Amino acid sequence: MTTVLEIDQGPADRDTEGAFRRGYHQAVAEVAYAIRLKQLSADDLDSWVEGRGMHWRKDVTLERIILPPDIG
Repeated sequence: MTTVLEIDQGPADRDTEGAFRRGYHQAVAEVAYAIRLKQLSADDLDSWVEGRGMHWRKDVTLERIILPPDIG
């Protein structure tokens, strides 16, 4: 059964698609954890995305495995 969440967008590289799905899934789980246990607001999460998160994503070397900065 196909749902709205399973709309086929065409061919994909299996490894790239698997990495994307894993990252997306883990990100949502991390946000849920941060909201539930650290009692963060949407504003706190936006601040991380635009600040520390963006720095980690765009400015930190991709030649090394660097963990993302803590949320909150």
